[in-house]
Amino acid sequence: MKTNLLLIDSYKGIDDLIAYAFSLSNRSKRHLKIVYVFDFDWMRRSFAVGSAGRVDPALVAVEKNAKKEFSVAEAKIKEVAADYIKKHTVKIPFEIHITEMNRIDVVQDELDRTSDIMLLISNHQSYSEASGGLMGYP
Repeated sequence: MKTNLLLIDSYKGIDDLIAYAFSLSNRSKRHLKIVYVFDFDWMRRSFAVGSAGRVDPALVAVEKNAKKEFSVAEAKIKEVAADYIKKHTVKIPFEIHITEMNRIDVVQDELDRTSDIMLLISNHQSYSEASGGLMGYP
């Protein structure tokens, strides 16, 4: 089935992003797949440098904050989606997932399932937000 894939990596603007994704998917009669992505492995490898890398207090705090956000992501997205559906008539199938995979792998997996995909992506970066600008996502 034709799919709109919304990749989210932050709660910033999540209500508007999900509303837009539902609206676009409903108008274009496409399946909507919402995926919260947070690549912890990339974050660890990129910033845990040297013997003190894993114990750097700033990075420990960033990872703790990121894991907290990640642990409630699915519930938060379901709540936002349910609120949208209560207020609007939407007749499309949709799915919600969370993953620690990187964005490229998520998109590649979806392309392996279906070749007709439209990518919608959040440009906010939890890595950067959680660290006060210390990190950026490639």
